[in-house]
Amino acid sequence: MDILTAQPGAEFPANDHETRHLRLALEQIEAERLETQLKKHGILRRQPFFAVAYRKWALLAAAAVCFLVLAVVFLVPSQPDFQQLASVQLTEAISDYNPTTRSAPETGAVFLGKQAFARHEFAVANREFDQALLEIAGTENPQLEQIYFYKGLSLMQLDDLSGAADSFKKCAATGGGIYQKDATWLLALVFLKMGDPKSAVPELKKTAAVRHWTKAAVAQKMLEQLGK
Repeated sequence: MDILTAQPGAEFPANDHETRHLRLALEQIEAERLETQLKKHGILRRQPFFAVAYRKWALLAAAAVCFLVLAVVFLVPSQPDFQQLASVQLTEAISDYNPTTRSAPETGAVFLGKQAFARHEFAVANREFDQALLEIAGTENPQLEQIYFYKGLSLMQLDDLSGAADSFKKCAATGGGIYQKDATWLLALVFLKMGDPKSAVPELKKTAAVRHWTKAAVAQKMLEQLGK
C-alpha cells in the first residue's frame, strides 16, 4: 500500500518499510525545493559533470605538482648561472675588440674580413677569413693569429660556439702574440656559455694569472664562483 492507493480510513504508513520510503520521498522533495530556491536566487549554479567527477583528481594532481616544485626548490642544490655569466661578458666583446684598434699587418681577405666585422656583417667576415686561411695555407704567416681571433669572434656572433671555441684555441696556440691572452679569455667565456665549466676552468686560470689586466680580476671572480 502507498499514499496513492490507500483507502479512506486506512492507516498509512502501515509498516516500517513504508515509513522509510515516505521519509526518503519527503527528504528528496525538500532537497529539490531547496535547490530550486538557491538556483532562483543565484546562489547555486549547476556545475558541469566533468568538473564534479574529476575535482578530486584535479586536486590530487595540483598537490603532486606543488610537491615536485617544492622538491626542486629545496632539495636540488642551486647552481650558478654560468651561461648567463658568460653572456654578460661576451656582449662586450665586439666593442672591446674593435679591429681598427689593432696594429697587426693585414692584406687582402684579412682586410676585407675585418672591414666586414667592423660593419657587424659577421657571416661575410667569416667567409673572408676562411678565404684568407686558404691563401696562407701551409705557411707561417704572421696574420694567422688575428685571422683565427676574428674568425672566432665572428662565429661567436653567429651563435656557432663550437666553431668559435676551435678558432680561439688555434689563435691561442699560435704563440705569444697580441691576441693570445684575449683568445684564452674568450675561449673560457665560450666554454661557460656552452655549459662546460670544467673546460673553462684552465682557461680562466691562465687569464687570472695575467698581471695588470682588468679581465684577470673578472676571471678570478668567476673561478671563486665556480669554487676553484
